[in-house]
Amino acid sequence: MTEPSTKTRPPSSAMKIANVGLWSVGVPLSLYLFGAMVAWAIPGCSCNDTSCSGCGANFLVGILVVWGLAGTIVAALTILPITLIVATLVKITSALSRDSDA
Repeated sequence: MTEPSTKTRPPSSAMKIANVGLWSVGVPLSLYLFGAMVAWAIPGCSCNDTSCSGCGANFLVGILVVWGLAGTIVAALTILPITLIVATLVKITSALSRDSDA
């Protein structure tokens, strides 16, 4: 009796490109959420649109919250759609070249 193969196919180029877009949104979103949790967990810490106060590391928490949110919005509106369009084009062209080789 033979064992089933455990080899998996490596991710396609289109999947790698799509992952770049997803990571570009995920990283700043996680920074924003981390900063927001730190601001919530520290008593007396409050953040407004531009800065934080009463957090101890006001500048760091402010950077995480403000720039994390701004980075998430920018990445979701620009980088993610562009990478998904490029990944779709790569997938289509690879499928067409595969079909023409057959």
